[in-house]
Amino acid sequence: MKKILLALLVSIFAFVNISFWQYSYNNRPEYNPVVEDSSLNFKIDASGPKLKITWDAYTGDDFKWYKIVKSANNKKPSYPEDGHIKYISDKEVDSATIYDVVRWAYYRLCVIKHNRDRICSNVVYIKKYDKSNLREKSKEREEKARKKSKEKEERLKKHYSSLDRKLNILLNKFFKKVEEKYKTTQERVKKLKETKKALKKLADENKRYALIVRKIISKISEKIEEYDNGLEEIKKILDM
Repeated sequence: MKKILLALLVSIFAFVNISFWQYSYNNRPEYNPVVEDSSLNFKIDASGPKLKITWDAYTGDDFKWYKIVKSANNKKPSYPEDGHIKYISDKEVDSATIYDVVRWAYYRLCVIKHNRDRICSNVVYIKKYDKSNLREKSKEREEKARKKSKEKEERLKKHYSSLDRKLNILLNKFFKKVEEKYKTTQERVKKLKETKKALKKLADENKRYALIVRKIISKISEKIEEYDNGLEEIKKILDM
């Protein structure tokens, strides 16, 4: 009998609580009329697939939420009438990014207070992507890329110019030593060809040195050709 009575009391208590909650919900106070405040400085950058939204942070008291609202038809959307596409509970936040594919709509920021006051910003109407802005940004990116490429090219030119000067000095010293050590043109050509062969092997084994080694090989090839041309000239003189 006690168990039945206890179960009955629990059921009555639960029913009373549910009924009270339903009554409170159905008779809850409506939100107060919207107070418009353009000082929130609500702005949207719609130049890309994401909406970049900014505003001036609310400085008043009793803050509860920021609600970003949107409507396709209502020129002055508000919360809760038009719902919300994003809410923020941190008063210090002053920006948001939203991926919103469907445009052609009115957007607005509403500050909701605990006392159900509503302060709503200026309205921003977005049609679609700002293609002109996109084209302008694309041109800016292309211009930056061209400028960067040109600067890199100039740096490389200076680098290679300096490298060529250093290589010429070193190779001239090397050629001078070869000429001092080897008295005949044939011996000098033979030595230079051996040097070329060794350098090619070095370039194959270590790709880091490939570029500079190719330059050295090219200079040595020019020197060999110079010796060969000299030999041809001597042969012509002897054949006369």
